[in-house]
Amino acid sequence: MRLDVVARPDYFSLIVGKSKFLFLGHEHMSEKVSHGDAAKASPEGDVRPKASTSPPQPRIVLSLRHSLLALVLLAVLPALALILHTAAVQRRLASQTVQHDALRLARVSAAQQERLVEGAHQLLVALAQVPVLRGQDPAAANALLARLLTKYSGYANIGIIDMDGSVFASGLPVSPQVNLKDRLYFRRAVETGDFAMGEYQIGRITHVSSVNFGYPLVDNAGRITRVAFAALDLAWLSQLGAKAELPEGGTLTVVDAYGTVLAGWPDPEAWRGRSIANDPVTKVMLKKRDGTEEVVGSDGISRLVAFVPIEGAPGAGLVSVSIAIPKHIALAEPNRMLRRNLAWLALVAALALGATWIGGDFFILRRARALVRAAQQLEAGDLTARTGLTYGREELGRLAHAFDRMANSLQLRSAERDLAEKQLRELNAELEERVASRTAELRAKNEQLEADQDLARKFQLGLLPNRYPEFPPNVADGQRKLRFCHRYEPSGAVGGDYFTVLPLSPTRAGIFVCDVMGHGVRAALVTAIIRGLVEELAPVANDPGRFLSEINTSLAHVLRDSGTTMFASALYAIVDTEPGSLQCSSAGHPKPLLLRRATGSVETVPFPPQAVGPALGLFGDETFASIGAELMPDDIVVIYTDGISEAAAPEGEPFGEERLCATFERNLKQPLDELLMQAMEDARKFTASATFEDDVCLVGVELTTS
Repeated sequence: MRLDVVARPDYFSLIVGKSKFLFLGHEHMSEKVSHGDAAKASPEGDVRPKASTSPPQPRIVLSLRHSLLALVLLAVLPALALILHTAAVQRRLASQTVQHDALRLARVSAAQQERLVEGAHQLLVALAQVPVLRGQDPAAANALLARLLTKYSGYANIGIIDMDGSVFASGLPVSPQVNLKDRLYFRRAVETGDFAMGEYQIGRITHVSSVNFGYPLVDNAGRITRVAFAALDLAWLSQLGAKAELPEGGTLTVVDAYGTVLAGWPDPEAWRGRSIANDPVTKVMLKKRDGTEEVVGSDGISRLVAFVPIEGAPGAGLVSVSIAIPKHIALAEPNRMLRRNLAWLALVAALALGATWIGGDFFILRRARALVRAAQQLEAGDLTARTGLTYGREELGRLAHAFDRMANSLQLRSAERDLAEKQLRELNAELEERVASRTAELRAKNEQLEADQDLARKFQLGLLPNRYPEFPPNVADGQRKLRFCHRYEPSGAVGGDYFTVLPLSPTRAGIFVCDVMGHGVRAALVTAIIRGLVEELAPVANDPGRFLSEINTSLAHVLRDSGTTMFASALYAIVDTEPGSLQCSSAGHPKPLLLRRATGSVETVPFPPQAVGPALGLFGDETFASIGAELMPDDIVVIYTDGISEAAAPEGEPFGEERLCATFERNLKQPLDELLMQAMEDARKFTASATFEDDVCLVGVELTTS
C-alpha cells in the first residue's frame, strides 16, 4: 500500500480549470502542460508522479461572447412572438372577411338565379292561360311561341307538350318523332299539377345544354291536358358569373342535386354539364347547404368556400350556388405584411448582434482574457502569476481581486505543502513496511489454515466406510443378498453429513445416516463425535429405536457439557434379507425411499407423525419408535440428507422430494450406482450450479435376487 502526493502544478488544476470555464467556457481551453520542471525530485530521490491537468469537459458550454449574443437573441424573441401573433390574427380576420364577402356574393348570385326560375314560372303560368295554346291549331301556336322566343333570348326554346309526350307546339321547328314524355320536368308537372323543374340536359329540339321548366295546362274540369315548357339556356345563365365581380382566382358554380354543374365561371363551357359529385367542395356544399367552409379540393388547393341553396320549383331537388376563393390569394395581404415585419425584425436583430459583438469585446472579453492568461500561468505552476487588472466594484473587478488573493494564498501555502509531502513520504515508507510484514504473517496463517482444512477433509473422509460388509459373508459377489452404494459431496472442505453400515448378522445390515446442523469444521467435529457413539453403542444396534435413543442421550450430554448448541437429524434402518424386511427409526430425518423395480414405483416409507422423533442432541431423555416395511427382491432402499431435496434453483424453488422420486422412477432400470449418480446430476442441473450449498449424502441398499 502506497500514499502518493501530487506535484505542485496539479495542486491547482481543478481550481484553475473551473476558472477558465467560468471566463470563456471553451471546451478545450487547456493545453497539455509538461511537468518536467514541476515534478521535482525529493531530497531522498523520490520523483513525484504526474497528475492529469485536463479539466472535466462540460456537455454544453457557451463562450462569454456567445452568451451575450444569446441574450440579445432572447430579447428579440418577444418581438418575434408578437409579430407572429399579430400575423395569425390578421390571417384569421382576412379569412373571415373573405368568407363573409364570398357568402354575400353567393347570396346575390343565388337571388339572381332564383329570379330566373321565378321568371320562368310566371312565363309558363301566363302561357297556360293563352287560348291559342289551349286550342287545336298547332300552326297558330307555333307562330305565337316563335315570336315569344325572339323576345326572351335567355330561353333556348318554349313549347307545349301533349299528354302522350308529343310536341303540340314549339318556338323552334321540331321533328314529329320527338317525344318528351320521359323528361323529368314533364313527369313532375303531371304528378304535382304545379310548376316543375327538370335536370341538366341536352335538348332534343335545341341540341344545347339547358335546364327545362314545366307547367300543366288544365281544362274546365281541372284535368291536365297539356304541359307548357321553357328551356333555360345555360350559356346565358353562365353570364351571371361575370356580373358577380368575383375576386382574382375566384370561381362561381351552380350545381344541381346530383352534383352536375349547371353554370360556372370562369370558363363556363369547360364546366357546364360536368359531374363534380365526388369533389370535396361539392360534398360539403350538398351536406351543409348554407354557410362557409375551408375545404381542400381534389387538386390539393385549400379554398375558402361560401355556398347557398337556390329556391327552385317544388320537387326539383337542391340547387346550390358556391363561390370558392383560393386561400393563398385570400391571405396574400396578411402574408405580405408578415414578410415585411420579419424582414425589419431581422435587420434590427442583426444591428443589435453587431453592436454586442464589438462592444462586448471592448468592455468584457478583454478583461476576461487577462483572467484566463493568469489562470493558465497558475495551472502551469507559476505561483507568481497575477491578472494585472484594476480592481473595481463590478463583477469582473471583484473576480480579479479574488483571483489574485487566491494566488497569494497558494504561494504562501506552497512551502507548507512541501513539508507535508516530505512527512507523508516518510509515513508512506513506514506504512509499506508494516503492510508487507503483516501480509507475510497472514499468508503464513492462511497456508496453515488450508493445510489444516485439507487434513480435516482427509480425516472426515476416513470416517466413512471405504468398503461395505458382505451379506452373507465369504461368498462370491454374484451370491450376495445385499448391494450397497453411496454418493457423498460436502459443500466445503469438510461437511456435516455422515453414514456407516453395521453388520448385525449374516442376514441383517444396519445403515446409519445423519446430517449435523450447518456445515464446515463445527459440523465435522460433531460427526466425529457421532461416529464414536455409533461404534460404542453397536451392541444395541439390533433395535433401531433404542439405538437412536442411546445415541441421543450420550450426544446431548456431550454437547451440554461443552456449552455448544448443535443438533443432528438421523435415520437408522435395519435391512433383513430373510425374510425381506425393513425396520426404521427417525430423528427428524427425511423419510427413506423404497424403489420397487418389480412394479416400477417409487414411494416413501410410511412414518406416522408420532413415530418421528426430534433431532439428536436436543433433548437427552427422548424415546424413539421403530416402524417396519416389507421388502421384495430387487427393491432398493435410498436414505438421503436434505442437502439434495433442499437444493434451490436460482429463483429460490427447492428441488424437493417429488423431483427426487421422479428422477429415480425415470432411471429405475439402471444399476444402483447409476441411479444415485443420476439423482445428483439432476439436482445439480436444477440449481444451475456446479456445487451444492449444503452437504449431500445418498446411501442406497439393494435386495438382490441371488
